[in-house]
Amino acid sequence: MLIYLGTFAASVGIAAYGEHLRTKKNNEKGFYLCLALAVLVMAVLAGLRDPSIGTDSVVYEGWVADAKLQDGLLACIRQRHKTEPLFMTLVYLVAHVFGNVHWLYFMVDLLACGLFMIGLVQYKEYVSVPYGWLAYLCLYYGDTYNAERQSVALGVAFLAFSFAWKKKYHWAVLLLAVSCLFHNATFISFGALLIYILLQYFDNRWVKGGLAAFSVYLAFFSKAVVKLALNVDFIDRLYGYYYNANAGGFTLNPIIVRLPFLILPIVLYRWYAKEEGAGHRRFTRSDADFWIVMILIEMATAQLRNINVPLYRICLYFAFFRYLAIGRVVKCVEDERLRKLLKAAMWGMLVIIWIYQAYIQGNNAICPYTSEILHIGRETFF
Repeated sequence: MLIYLGTFAASVGIAAYGEHLRTKKNNEKGFYLCLALAVLVMAVLAGLRDPSIGTDSVVYEGWVADAKLQDGLLACIRQRHKTEPLFMTLVYLVAHVFGNVHWLYFMVDLLACGLFMIGLVQYKEYVSVPYGWLAYLCLYYGDTYNAERQSVALGVAFLAFSFAWKKKYHWAVLLLAVSCLFHNATFISFGALLIYILLQYFDNRWVKGGLAAFSVYLAFFSKAVVKLALNVDFIDRLYGYYYNANAGGFTLNPIIVRLPFLILPIVLYRWYAKEEGAGHRRFTRSDADFWIVMILIEMATAQLRNINVPLYRICLYFAFFRYLAIGRVVKCVEDERLRKLLKAAMWGMLVIIWIYQAYIQGNNAICPYTSEILHIGRETFF
């Protein structure tokens, strides 16, 4: 546990220093260099872990070993034809260039964290980059040790929405299509893109009320919605294999851990939704409202954990807007004392949530951290 928290602190500290260089010293190069280093630190930690760290990590040892035996990329893709081709391309390249699964762990996190950071930087004038990064690490980093294909797909999808924000919808659609080649569940993000476009033209109480009502319905009746989606072949039959008809219904746990991050933007709405900037990089009330709607939908889809874990991961495609909202709340508050209080509260909440989810609940099986390369074993309390 301690190695994660220490690395989080170091990475966020580097990002914070980078933001200081940009805002106080007008040093853009130093800013980007610090952000690259912040990402690299997290990718190295992922690369050095043992294959036993992370629920699915050990599986990729076999994938790399099999890919080394293939004569060409097409043969590698055909061998695992049910796995998305771009991810198998990454596996093939790692197998033939490095020949070691640790490099695959490193490359997956370098892509996942790097793409998220690139997307986050697009909002740097309106969002605190260090606090958006802190939210990503505490709330999502552990998933990169498990849902590896999905993590890269999420990074591409997140970057796609920064293009949508700049009204470059053709690039957004293209990137979402690319992300589907890393993980096919990314098709969910096309729905989020449609909601974004809808709010750009019809940002009124009726539309937002309708989306909120849909979220509440989905939260309470997720089993019925999933069963209908399976019956009409709207979602992959793989999810039907895991479907548990006797699964429990609505639970409060997923709501409670997300509720503070919904309440804060609403309570601080006059600052949070303040329109700023000009041109294609203008931050509008519609953008702010979209993030709130996405947090609501994430809370609703998190109820899918009661059915099965693969379905639950659908909520991850809405989660990165929560990281943006956290960075926005910290950045937008004009009262200096309140901002300092919010920063301290964010650190406290995010670290507590990480300890609860990763260490106490054992999510993603990432604790304790062990590394044969670093000679860190279970008895070292890392």
